[in-house]
Amino acid sequence: MIDIQEKLKEIGPFTEGPDDNMLVCRCEEVTKGEIRKAIHDGIFTMEEMRRYLRSGMGLCQGQTCSKLVKGIMA
Repeated sequence: MIDIQEKLKEIGPFTEGPDDNMLVCRCEEVTKGEIRKAIHDGIFTMEEMRRYLRSGMGLCQGQTCSKLVKGIMA
């Protein structure tokens, strides 16, 4: 079981990046900054991310953005 508090300490505080306004999920209009912020809020799996931000839930069902979202989450 993952200790969420320990993982959040490991990640550190959220700081905005220069490319946080880059659109990752075109169908649901989710940006890279929103995904990074969600990770700092405690979202650690793709399933949680889909429910939290709806990334990958649009018309394409994640065919265009799932690899990008996974890369950002990694």
